Amino acid sequence: MKIVSDGRERNDPELYELLGAIDLRAYEIEFEGAATQLVDVDDGESLEQHEEAVLREDAEQRAAHFAAVALGTATPIALHHDAFIKSTKIKERSLKDDVRAMHILLKWCAARGIEPYLEHVTIKVAGRFGDEIEEFTGLGWASCTKYISRLRAYWKYLVKRTPIEANVWIGISLSKPRIEPDEEERAFTDAEVQRLLMGTADLAMLDVMLVAGLTGARLDAVIDLRVGECEDGWFTFKPQKKERTIRDVPIHPDLCELVARRVEGKKLGDDLFPEWPGPRAA
Repeated sequence: MKIVSDGRERNDPELYELLGAIDLRAYEIEFEGAATQLVDVDDGESLEQHEEAVLREDAEQRAAHFAAVALGTATPIALHHDAFIKSTKIKERSLKDDVRAMHILLKWCAARGIEPYLEHVTIKVAGRFGDEIEEFTGLGWASCTKYISRLRAYWKYLVKRTPIEANVWIGISLSKPRIEPDEEERAFTDAEVQRLLMGTADLAMLDVMLVAGLTGARLDAVIDLRVGECEDGWFTFKPQKKERTIRDVPIHPDLCELVARRVEGKKLGDDLFPEWPGPRAA
């Protein structure tokens, strides 16, 4: 906005031409998609009908959004996100975490009435997001912590390249749930399995659940599988936790179609589940 104020002080005609163009475009956006209705107009002598525009419910908000961005007073949260993703040096499948994190933040902002601009994501807003993300998404501690970490990385990128001066996500963390020492694992009930397999999970998630359920393998072991570890009717899982050697598990007949679909056209070293980030190295 300093450029605008300086231009006004100089009475710069090009600036006023630009501001006029912005106002005109904002006006056009406000009336885009507007309906019309006939209204009665009484001028005291006769009653006439005139057409009147009926604006879309979000018309003023859309026009204001354009004007704010054009004038540089507001920066959409996701404006630099594509550039950030292209600059990262992580696996392609891990980049989906960045997309999910941004989607969750934008959805949360909309639900809380917070305009989706970088300037509006203050330390207090970030703290509130951290307080609410688990309940808002229904996700567990690990997933929510991961998404906050990806937002922190995005803001770090912004601080180095944009007018954003502070990384508001530094210090935002979630309390890890305490597991009682005597708390025992239990099997899923039939009703729980039914909800999982007949719920809203996409195919990628459903495939992981089926392999985990029919092998008893841990999640890390499942998503770390490679095509060459699914041969000759056996899964070959890498050692997990205190295991010292690989573990071979027969491929259940109900998984044969799934495995065939996922290995088709791939090399032996390719991931069986490229959609999911693999476990971090210790």
